[in-house]
Amino acid sequence: TDETDMLDGLLLAGGVILLDLILLELLQGFKKESDYKTARRLLMALPTEQALNRQSALTAADHCRLLRKKDITIRATADMIIATWCINRGIPLLYKDCDFVAIRTHLSLQNALMV
Repeated sequence: TDETDMLDGLLLAGGVILLDLILLELLQGFKKESDYKTARRLLMALPTEQALNRQSALTAADHCRLLRKKDITIRATADMIIATWCINRGIPLLYKDCDFVAIRTHLSLQNALMV
């Protein structure tokens, strides 16, 4: 897909920031121990940032409330935390998820494929 091609290029160029929340979501999905260990080793080589603090939690809640007023429900709290982190820093997000499309439509989330 376009997203995986872009991710490959960003990984080679060193242009990826991994949020701790995304690290958790990625690693919890592995069933085989050997796959988990390999993924963990590779992911730990990426720069990692903390996704949530008090202020970003308040901002994410504001974003959720704004979207809910427009009858839009974001299914995963983690998606709103990730989007808020990116919005607060002006960093584009590489995604393929309908929740992020809704967030981008009504908030200032940038899609990395469109930058």
